[in-house]
Formats: sequence, structure tokens, C-alpha cells
Amino acid sequence: MPNQGVYQLILYVVKTQPTAMIKITSEFKIALQKNNYSSFYDDSRQLWSILFESDESVASFATQITLCKCNLMQNNIENANLCQDLKVNNDSDANFIESGDSIEIETLVTVFKENKLTDVIENTQQKSFKLKLGKNKLAKRIEDSILNMKQGERKLFVLTGSMMAPFYSNLISSNTIIFYDINILKVVIIFYHFGIFFKFNVSFLIRLKRMKKKKEPFRMLLIIVH
Repeated sequence: MPNQGVYQLILYVVKTQPTAMIKITSEFKIALQKNNYSSFYDDSRQLWSILFESDESVASFATQITLCKCNLMQNNIENANLCQDLKVNNDSDANFIESGDSIEIETLVTVFKENKLTDVIENTQQKSFKLKLGKNKLAKRIEDSILNMKQGERKLFVLTGSMMAPFYSNLISSNTIIFYDINILKVVIIFYHFGIFFKFNVSFLIRLKRMKKKKEPFRMLLIIVH
């Protein structure tokens, strides 16, 4: 595939027999689904759904599609709002992240240069970290963007250095293009009631919702220490 040229996604029945050829444009979209499926439309508007071997295979495929789109749009990244799901949570009971929540995340931040990913400027995929939203621990553009994400989801954002200021300002220039990969490992929701803070893991709240729907009894012991 030539740089900043024509990009195609080709599906094969066998190595010498292509069954579909899809031109990748800045408007091309893929949708991630349950059980490592990814779906998209070809040039004739036929819907394809492809099964991948693992979460990482899906994420790698989605990243490569984003790379192609970035090559086509790199002169207008600041206005493109380019992002791509790498893993989705299809649980209808799952809560969306809200401002003030505490989260545990992994990040991978990579420089896009000369039509490919080059230098890694941050990698916490082997050492996740926790933070509270609203405390300026993430760039505002990232914090605003993850408010519609759920626990267990992973997303890729294509940004410029100026969008990330003042983060990484000693490592990249304002017009440097970066790929910001964020994985939401855990969300803790905090309630404030009658002067007392209550902290719950999202997984617990999801189980509670399901029990309520099924009208199952549950017990909770709350110990308050003054």
C-alpha cells in the first residue's frame, strides 16, 4: 500500500481468490462486536462480519485501519476527531464513566511519523495505574473523551501534541501526531449520601442491577466507623 495513496482491505477465500475488496477512506468505519467479531461494509454496501482469534487480533486490525485513515487525514488531524474502538463492553447493565469516578487504566502512547508508528513515549500496559477524574491527571481531551466509555473497554485516539498540552511537552512538539491507546481496567463509582461517601466497584453495581431485575433477594452489611 503506497503512503498517502490508495488503501484497500482485501478478503480472501483462499490466498489466490479474493472475495471482497474494500477501499479504505477517511469515512470507512469498522464496528467491534461480541466474541471477537468485527463488521464493516464493502464498496457495494454488503455487510461483512469477520471472526478474529483474540482480543489482541481485533485491536491490531483496528489499529492498522486507523493508521491507513491517519495517512489520509494527517494534514487535518486536529479537526478530524479520529478515534477507534479496540475493545467494547456490550453489557447493557454496565455504567458509563462519569466525572469524579476513580479508574484504573493502562496506556500506550506512540508517535506517528513518516506514515508509521515509531517512538513509544509512554507504556503502562505492564504496570497499570489508578487516578481520579477531574484531578488533571490526564489531558483534558482524553478525560472528556473517555466519559462515554465503560469498564473493560479500550479505545485509540489520534491526537496532536497541542491537544495533549502540557503532557509530554518535553518529548514532542505541538504538531507531532500521536496514537493514544487507553484501556479501562476498572471503574469505582463514589456516592455521597447524608455526609457519607460510599465507594463501589462497577462490577458489583452490575450484579446488583441484575439481581434487582430478577427480583432476587440480597444482603448487604454496611459498617460505618466514625
